[in-house]
Order: sequence, then structure tokens, then C-alpha cells
Amino acid sequence: MRQLSADRVPATLAWLGTFGAALTVAGIHYPGRTLFTLLYLLVTPAVCVAQLLPGLDPAARAVVSIAGGIALIGIVAEVMLAAKWWTPRGGLIAVGVLCAALLAIALARRPRTPPSPAVPAAPRPEPSVPIAAAKPGERRHPQADEDAWIYEE
Repeated sequence: MRQLSADRVPATLAWLGTFGAALTVAGIHYPGRTLFTLLYLLVTPAVCVAQLLPGLDPAARAVVSIAGGIALIGIVAEVMLAAKWWTPRGGLIAVGVLCAALLAIALARRPRTPPSPAVPAAPRPEPSVPIAAAKPGERRHPQADEDAWIYEE
């Protein structure tokens, strides 16, 4: 049996939530309807925002994407309530459309060419300036030997 890697768990939860939300929008009653709808509203926007942040380290990406997902849901709810357009199905559809737009932006920003293989680092050149020798009985720090050329006249 294949194991699910840790980086695929949020995407899998988002797909489960999307499936549940689609059944909710279609009006199909099933056990777990509330659980899947909440899973959709909590996980899917955060996963979509995370796709826009490929350069961040995983902890920062998680924090920013969770905050962005909560903000997205809050803005949708606030606009729909202020405009008196609120319905549960309409809210799910609006969040879905915005998540799809975020994913489209993330896919458009990805490079089309595969990344080039890593180039090995070039050897570091040795300094061409001679390092001053220590006087008899004088102890010198190893770092001081490397920087001694700075103080020569």
C-alpha cells in the first residue's frame, strides 16, 4: 500500500472538501455533509493561497496561507451579507470561484521550462596577498591571519 506523503495531505483534504461541497451545492443529502462542507471552507482556500507562495519556507507558508484562507472566506461572507446576496450555496460557489482564480494565477506564474540541474560551485580562489607572519611569542587568531592583509601598509 502506498503511503501518503506529508506535503500531499492538504491537497487531498482540499479535494475531499471540494467533492463534499459539490454535493452540497447539488442539493444531495448525505451523512457527513456538514463535515465535508467545513473541510472545504477551511482547507481549500488555504491550499489555494499556498500555491501562490512557492518561495517561502514551509512554516511561513502555512501561517500565511491559513491567514489568507480565513481572510478570503471572511471577505466573501462580508460582501455577500452587505449586498444581501447571502445563501449557503452561493457562498460555497463564490469561494470556489475565487479559489479557482487563485489556482489559475498560481499556474500562470510557474515557469514553463524545467529547472536546470544544479551547477557545482566553483572552487574558491586563494587570496593572492601574502599573510603577515606572527612575531616570535605572539599568538594569532586563525581569522586574524586571513584578514591581516587589511592592516598592512
